[in-house]
Amino acid sequence: MLVVSLLFLAICTTCSMAGEASHKKTALELLEITNAEETFDQMLTSMESMMEQQLIATDLTQEAKEASQAMQKEMMDWMSGFFSWEQLREQYADIYVEVFTEGELKELIEFYQSPIGQKFLSKMPDIIQKSMELTQTVALDMWPEFNERLQKRILELDEEQEDD
Repeated sequence: MLVVSLLFLAICTTCSMAGEASHKKTALELLEITNAEETFDQMLTSMESMMEQQLIATDLTQEAKEASQAMQKEMMDWMSGFFSWEQLREQYADIYVEVFTEGELKELIEFYQSPIGQKFLSKMPDIIQKSMELTQTVALDMWPEFNERLQKRILELDEEQEDD
């Protein structure tokens, strides 16, 4: 009886592992079909552009702008290496596996292969760009208020430090 139980457990484990592998493979297929790598790269490029535009809009001295540009370049270089698609691809697939059943992933693949799904994918870069522009506009509009709050908080911290 023990041998039969162990054999059954081994078969169940093997089937489960095969199912997990199939599920992951389907998630990776969805990432491929949806051009996730291209979208990811565009997001990084848009983020870099947004940071540059925000820097241009500031009233920093030329020296401070140059120092900020050097810091931004360093940060983007680091992010490009750290947040590379090759390093994150499997982890993104794991998220899809966690969130969607394999059947749901197959339905999504079917949708994205349809004409409307393809149109959605072709329009996604425009949607992302417009979303980033909106975010940038809102952030720039809110910058003076944020800066004022930040300056006020710095003064409060200085006063607290003097009291100690």
